[in-house]
Amino acid sequence: MITQVSNTISTLKNLWIELFLDKTNKVTNVADGSVLNAVAFGTAKVAQKAIKDIAITEAKIFPETATGEYLDKSAALFGVSPRKGALGSSTYVRVYADPGTIYNETNFFVNQNGIRFSVNESVTVGRSGYAYVSVRSVNQGLVTNVDANSIINVTPAPSGHIECTNEYMATGGRDSEDDETFRIRIMTNLNTLSKGTLEYYTQIFQNIDDRILKVLNVGLGEDGIFYLYLVSQNGILFTQDELETLLEKSKSYFGLFELNLEGNVVGIQLKNAEWFFIGSERGMDFRIEIDPSYDVATVRKNIQVALTKYLDFRFWEAGKIVQWDDLLGIVKNAEGVKYVPDEYFFPYYDQEVPLNQLPRIKGFVMRNLEGIVLYDAGSELSPMFYPAGQEDLFQGLNDSALALRQPVYFSITDEDGNPLSGVRISVGSGSIVTDEDGLATISLVNGNYIYTASKEKYKQQQGQFVVLNAPVYIGIILELAPFQISFMVEDQFGVPVVDATISIAGQSLTTNVNGEATVLVKNGTYPYTVEKLGFDSNEGSSVVVDNSDVYVPVTLYYHKWVQTIFVKGLNSENFISGVLVEIGSDSYVTDEDGKVQVSLINGSYLAKFSKPGYVDTQALIVVLNQDETRTIEMDLYKYNVTIKVIELVSGKVIPDALITLDNGLVARTNSNGLVVFRLTNGEYTGTITNPIYDDLTINFNIDTSDADFVYQLDFRHYDVFITVVDSKNNPIQDALVSISDQVLVTDEGGKVQIGLQNGTYPYKVEKLGYYDFSGSVLVKDNDVSVVAKMVDYPWSITFSVKDGNTPIQGAVININGQQYSTGQDGLVKLTLVNGSYDYTVTKIGYVDVDRTLVVNNSNVSVDVPMVLRPWNVIFSVTSEGVPVEGASITVEGITVETNAGGIAVIGLVNGIHQYEISATEFQTKTGSVTVSNSDTSVQVSLDPVTYPITFVVRDKTTPTPALVQDAVVSAKGQSVLTNASGEAVLQLPKGDFEVSITKQNYISTTTQITVTGIDTINVQIDRIYLLDFTVTGEQGTILSGAKVVVSGEAIVLPAGQSSIELTTNDAGRTPQVQAINGSFHWGASFSDYSTGEGDDTIANANKTVAISLKRGKRAVFTVTDGTDPLQGANILIDNVTNYQTGVDGQVNVSLSAGNHTYKVSLASYQTITGTVNVKEDETSYVNLTMVHGGLLTLNVKNGVANLSGATVVIKNSSGTTVKSGTTDSNGNISVDVPNGNYTYTTDASGYKQQPGSTTVSSADKTVQVQMQNYKYWGVTFNVKYKTTNLNGASVSISNVKTIGGTSTANGTTNSSGQWILAASAKNDATLNGAVSWTASLSGYRSASGSFNIVNANQTINVTLEKYSTVTLTFVNYAGTALSGISVTMNNQTVTTNASGQAIFSNMIDGTYNWSSAAKSPYQAKSGSVTVNGANVNQQITLTSQVTVTFIAKDDAGTALSGATVKVAGTSKGTTNSSGQLAVTMQSQSAAYACTVELSGYQTWSGNVTVGLSAQTVNASLQYLVTFTATIKENTTSGANVGSATVKLVNSSLGTFTGTTNSSGVATIPNVKPGSYTYTISKSGYKDTTGSVTVSRSSHSQSATYALLRYYTFVVNVKRAGVNRNGVTVKLDGTSKGTTNSSGNITMSNVLYGSHTIAIDAGTYWKAFSQSYTISSTSTINIALTALYTAQFTISDANGPISGAKITLTGIATGTLTTNTSGIASKTGIVAGTLSYSVSAAGYTTKTGTVTLSGSNDSINTSITLQKAAKLVQITTPLNTETNYSESMDITFENVNVLLVGGGGSGESATSRGGRGGGGGALLYVSDASPSEYKNQNIKYKIGNGGTERNGFDSILILSGISIKAGGGYYGTNNGDLSGAGGDGYNASKPGAGGGGGNYTPGAKYGGGGGGGVNGAGSISSSDKSGIGGQGVSSINPSTINNTSYKGGDGVGSVIKGGPAGTNPIGSSMSIPLFALGGTGKGGDGSYQGVYGQGGGGGSYGDGGSGLSGKSYKGGYGAGGTGKSDSIDEDNSGGQGIFVLYYF
Repeated sequence: MITQVSNTISTLKNLWIELFLDKTNKVTNVADGSVLNAVAFGTAKVAQKAIKDIAITEAKIFPETATGEYLDKSAALFGVSPRKGALGSSTYVRVYADPGTIYNETNFFVNQNGIRFSVNESVTVGRSGYAYVSVRSVNQGLVTNVDANSIINVTPAPSGHIECTNEYMATGGRDSEDDETFRIRIMTNLNTLSKGTLEYYTQIFQNIDDRILKVLNVGLGEDGIFYLYLVSQNGILFTQDELETLLEKSKSYFGLFELNLEGNVVGIQLKNAEWFFIGSERGMDFRIEIDPSYDVATVRKNIQVALTKYLDFRFWEAGKIVQWDDLLGIVKNAEGVKYVPDEYFFPYYDQEVPLNQLPRIKGFVMRNLEGIVLYDAGSELSPMFYPAGQEDLFQGLNDSALALRQPVYFSITDEDGNPLSGVRISVGSGSIVTDEDGLATISLVNGNYIYTASKEKYKQQQGQFVVLNAPVYIGIILELAPFQISFMVEDQFGVPVVDATISIAGQSLTTNVNGEATVLVKNGTYPYTVEKLGFDSNEGSSVVVDNSDVYVPVTLYYHKWVQTIFVKGLNSENFISGVLVEIGSDSYVTDEDGKVQVSLINGSYLAKFSKPGYVDTQALIVVLNQDETRTIEMDLYKYNVTIKVIELVSGKVIPDALITLDNGLVARTNSNGLVVFRLTNGEYTGTITNPIYDDLTINFNIDTSDADFVYQLDFRHYDVFITVVDSKNNPIQDALVSISDQVLVTDEGGKVQIGLQNGTYPYKVEKLGYYDFSGSVLVKDNDVSVVAKMVDYPWSITFSVKDGNTPIQGAVININGQQYSTGQDGLVKLTLVNGSYDYTVTKIGYVDVDRTLVVNNSNVSVDVPMVLRPWNVIFSVTSEGVPVEGASITVEGITVETNAGGIAVIGLVNGIHQYEISATEFQTKTGSVTVSNSDTSVQVSLDPVTYPITFVVRDKTTPTPALVQDAVVSAKGQSVLTNASGEAVLQLPKGDFEVSITKQNYISTTTQITVTGIDTINVQIDRIYLLDFTVTGEQGTILSGAKVVVSGEAIVLPAGQSSIELTTNDAGRTPQVQAINGSFHWGASFSDYSTGEGDDTIANANKTVAISLKRGKRAVFTVTDGTDPLQGANILIDNVTNYQTGVDGQVNVSLSAGNHTYKVSLASYQTITGTVNVKEDETSYVNLTMVHGGLLTLNVKNGVANLSGATVVIKNSSGTTVKSGTTDSNGNISVDVPNGNYTYTTDASGYKQQPGSTTVSSADKTVQVQMQNYKYWGVTFNVKYKTTNLNGASVSISNVKTIGGTSTANGTTNSSGQWILAASAKNDATLNGAVSWTASLSGYRSASGSFNIVNANQTINVTLEKYSTVTLTFVNYAGTALSGISVTMNNQTVTTNASGQAIFSNMIDGTYNWSSAAKSPYQAKSGSVTVNGANVNQQITLTSQVTVTFIAKDDAGTALSGATVKVAGTSKGTTNSSGQLAVTMQSQSAAYACTVELSGYQTWSGNVTVGLSAQTVNASLQYLVTFTATIKENTTSGANVGSATVKLVNSSLGTFTGTTNSSGVATIPNVKPGSYTYTISKSGYKDTTGSVTVSRSSHSQSATYALLRYYTFVVNVKRAGVNRNGVTVKLDGTSKGTTNSSGNITMSNVLYGSHTIAIDAGTYWKAFSQSYTISSTSTINIALTALYTAQFTISDANGPISGAKITLTGIATGTLTTNTSGIASKTGIVAGTLSYSVSAAGYTTKTGTVTLSGSNDSINTSITLQKAAKLVQITTPLNTETNYSESMDITFENVNVLLVGGGGSGESATSRGGRGGGGGALLYVSDASPSEYKNQNIKYKIGNGGTERNGFDSILILSGISIKAGGGYYGTNNGDLSGAGGDGYNASKPGAGGGGGNYTPGAKYGGGGGGGVNGAGSISSSDKSGIGGQGVSSINPSTINNTSYKGGDGVGSVIKGGPAGTNPIGSSMSIPLFALGGTGKGGDGSYQGVYGQGGGGGSYGDGGSGLSGKSYKGGYGAGGTGKSDSIDEDNSGGQGIFVLYYF
């Protein structure tokens, strides 16, 4: 190929020169810059361009290099189908919606990224509530292949839509085929050499139609044709047209033998792949148990998705077998499936799918375990789309015929894109190496190749490629080789950790047996974690790799697992506290819940448990990678408990007494009446029983020792029942029964009960109202019942009947079935027993008395007052003839009110009675009425109350109406003129009235008013103005004779007119018309002119309207009578303009174009109306024919007044109604009618109906009708049968009072069942009075009655009873008619005829009882029949009887005795010992439903047909067991669990279910014996399952089970007593969230048992972990151990101190250093007291405490430091006055000065112990300012201590003032006292130095003196030992005498000196200078033989001591020790000292 030629300019030029030199010998060299060189360069340039052009053309020709359109042309050249375009994807969307919801092309489904999908085919959601919608993407490309469950929206959402999703991804989407993909297909097509293979056909058809997935071939058919089956991508079927098109397009790919002469394909047929339905039409049908946490729809979907993946047609292998256990496994393993029983799974067989078919499921039924359908897909499973998979592309074949070598180009770079040279590429047996550009090339023949690319320090790369008639280009990226990280993991003991998991760089490593693991990584920083179960994880570390391997050692620490141990009693649920638990060297004690928690690493531990009173226990605790809770049981010690039983009276022992304890122990006493039990501590109850003694309940307690108990039994008592009844055997309650010294009271049943021992007992019964009863009862070894019948006691009853105080003789009393009559005294006496009695008292002329008398244990006197009978007085109250409702009628204090008819009735006795009648708005009226032994009526008329009504009349002048004077205001017969104020006053009662207002030049006005009281009414009336018109033409031409029609509210119209027509005069002006303020409308017309019209208004003035008309279009009206023209007919156009016809009957009118109305009228003719359409360019002709007639008007009057609202009906001679309506305000009603005769009727309420007739004869006619004002009352009869109206019923009434007198009326009801008396002939209308009536109708029983008419219309409702015939037909069980049967019904007896009929006639509605007499062989029978408006035919079957023997056996064939036989639900008895029962049964054709029942057996049921002969029925009964399950909560002794479901399942025997009641008991009856799997479940509990065997040994079987409950409870977390928010709480190691602001977190669904609740340590609390037994919803309260942060702020007067040290002790230790802000803090401290010491350079150390407590997290303490003090001590020179040469340090505020004199020497005595020397004086100057001393001349002298003498004085000289501190005394001075201290400065305070001890001859002891301040030492009064001088505890002089302590007494073998005084240095004083005692401690004395040695007195230093090893010489200013002269020790006094103390 020319493209392979090098085309650089240099190469081409050199090639030209080489050829040029080769062709000539005249030129040997071509020099640069020569002409030849230039020619060579130009030629090379031209050649280079030619090569490039050739290369471009070459690239366009060959498919290997062609691109774009040239590649398309190349494809066409090689016969390859054109480039494939972009395609969209498709899938199915599962929609959930209401049934009937429709998804069609208007809906678009949208995925989460906005990809839209259209609907392929409309889908309607069925009853299942879901459907699959086939969709295809709107757009095209790979991007449309969206993931499953991403299409979740639809727009617009159809009504009923709920939700949607695509359960499978969308596939099929692709981008347009790019050049490289197209090139590969072209090249592949060139290698399609193996014709006839499936791969060949697959590629052929895929090239034609990319929807094809693959081709199936099942071989040659019987018809000699090869059938190729096509499978589409989505499983859709191709249409026949599509199949034929595919075959047509593919014929160019077939061989000659496959084509006919016409070039068509033969021998090959294309078909769609067929579906093979798994399980045939039934599909899949199975039962499952669903996990409660899943719903049915989700589980169904999971199963179907798994099934479709298994049966995916795209990857189905032809001929594969569908295994039934594969299907079963898919269902079982589906998510949400809990259990699938194999026996109910269909299909239950394997199925082979034919070669030309693909699998699919058609039916799909999912049921629960009981077989109830959970889901049924219906006749066909909804379509599903299968997930996409790898396409099986045809790759072509390698063939030696095409073994052309093709170049393979490799390009290799590193990860950054840089070329890599030196990379060795191995391909087959050869290899190449990349150049510096990373390129390498190798030529290879067609075939598959594997290559390897390798280079040092880089990872080797392998790959595969195919050479197929084209170059191959391969790009490779090599990655740098990784470095190795080596991990070494050991535990804390240095032992390698095996199988530890190391997570690093996205990899997970596992250590080997040496704890090692390695990983290769690139450079970088890698965090890693190391973890292993049983160890704490190593997290948060990282390793850095930087161009080298790395070694990482890791130490893992064993995790301590929390072991929670509960200790409880053996076989008890009670936990034991205080148990000592020993594990190794550690020990623990159980808490109040019997719990300990121990943290242990993995291993085995022996634990020991002990507690007094329990048996020691050991247990092995194995800890293995988990926290664990375990329970240890300890057994209690058992004690001997002896129980002795004796007789109550005699004390004799009772053998054989049964003792039963509540713990289940039972024993009998021995011959000594003894029983011994072994019992643990606790309280026990029980019973002691013996047949001849009463049972005894016992109760005792065992407490850590043996126990003896004695119990006494009494001889047995038997129950004696005494029932007390009266003479009628009714129980008597509350009777007193005296027996055996007891008095008992009977209960409501009349019973008492008493326990008595054997014997005879008399008793007595007493009860008020009865005679006493006595009897006796015998008790002998049994309970006894007796009845005591008591006799009622009669009581005296006296009746007294009076009228007021007057006795009534002859009154009749009826009581207790007897009648008594009162005497002259009005009394009746009789006797009655206790009870309730109804009685009546009657007397002619008096009102009867009905009462009840109660007799209750006493005589009774009854007063019966009787009153005279009242008569009805009927008041009728009216006003102006109208009834007055609500009128109050008062007669002698009794008031009644009238009803709506003005009627009121009051009862009055005989006599004259005054009455008063009043009513609202009426004047009161009085009168009297006389009553004399009959009812009477009173008619009263009331006058109404009137009110002044003021009328104010104004006109309608605008805008301000004016008052109108002299207007006439008229109402209710009154007329008044208005005054100047426009007012007129009328007196009117309340009510509605018509008021008229009239005035000249005003429009008369009528108004309706309602009077409710005094009122003012404003009325406006219209003033009359004058209106006229002028009419002109277009040029102002006066139009004379123009017509103007005016109408509207402003026009005053003549009566009956709606408009007024005016005609202009010669001046073009119309006459004037009257008008009022308001609007009006005018219309104008003139011949040959268009009509004009307009609107205008009248406003307080006369008005002239100017009208201008334009010439218009023509309309011609012709009016005739049908023959001749009619002259003078008036034509009104548009209700505006009138025209009259001429002699020709015509009118020519100019009108505007359009529609115009017309009205034609002419005297004696009927008016015509219509519409004419006038057109623009033509004349319109209207031809009208008029008929003779006129306007018929009825004027209805009441006297002279017009009657408005009267109803009028006018009919023509044919009876047709021509007008129906009501009269207007003028009493008129009109109708335009043709000539003829007419009838009319007028009617109005309160008036007599008036009929009439009239004739219209070519003229208007007015008929005046006068209405008669009668008061009449109508009667309406409604005749019905039940609710049915009866037509044609005859109604007759008599004694009818009418205007004409009394008469009789008859009538017949209409179709509505009505006859109305008054409607048709009101002259017969009834007046008030009594009326009798009868009503009858054939086939019905007549009815009659009467009624009163009292001032109201009457409606009488009549019900007639219908006659019916009842036919009873008697047959036997075979239906044969029975004659001669005697039948009785309704007091009639009839014998059945040959047809078996008994016929009863004239039976009205009701229920009747019938009976038939027995007639052999038939039994008598009775029954009832109901008649309800129709004839009744009833067939009655009489039956014979036969014997049927039932034989009952169980399922094992054993006869069953006592089985109950029921026939049709009625028990017939029980079987005998042979299992038999004979039953007499009636013969009948229908079978009897029979059952045989026996408790514990399944009821047998069957149908038994009984004919005319005996028969035997065998019944087999299944043995049944009642299974009782008691369900307890959490443990078998827990609380009862109600509403739990207990299910027993046996696939053969069935499923049995029960539900527990409130006691936790589920009783499951009728369980067949066998083995069952049980499941116990309840919401909120964990299911319990297991197996149980139900045996035949008993009909009842029980078991107790525990059901573990889930609890939801709250954990409350507090820190320091305050709720803590945001604390993470763990349950069993898993975080459950954080607490809320209330410190609460809710734990949901926690199963009963032990759970560990833990809280990790926080900054402000300690870690918490504790096990809880979760058994309730109670809140668990956790009190966290609070941790605090102690913060210190250190400062001085100038601000913060940095670097201060704070030493902490107590609850926390350590040293803190303050920062630059003077702050230091320590966290994590428990509550308590924290001690601190604060020090800083140059400052005084300060100590203190801080209390950490409360709810605050941090406790802040601020401390201010003082500057440190400075001490200067001067000890030399001694006894020499010296100037103080040092400068005073004035940086301090204060200085204290101390001067101490020398101590005295101790005594050295012979043969005894010496006295101690005294201490030197101590002088003190306090709180002086250093600046005050600065310029003073300070001198001092320090006195030396004495040696065998007094000490020397020390002197201080300040500015010439000398201050002396005297020396201490020698031990021998001061007489008997020890050496006294030196003189003090103040004479009043001598003995500042301490005294020495004293020796007293003969005493055994000598004493040592203490540091004195208040005096010298003294001699003890008891033992003469020396007493040291008193020391002082404070340097405040005011407290010296009060707060001091003395030196030690000189007693004992070793005499201790007194304690030291308080060091005053550094303390303050209120005075500047004072002499104080020494602060030194007194020296210790000693006892040597019989001598005592006195200790030296202390001053600033300690006194000398006589103890061994201590100095005899005193310290600074202290005395020496007294001693024996035999002791060689220096006991001289101590020297003085001068001290300066700055602070």
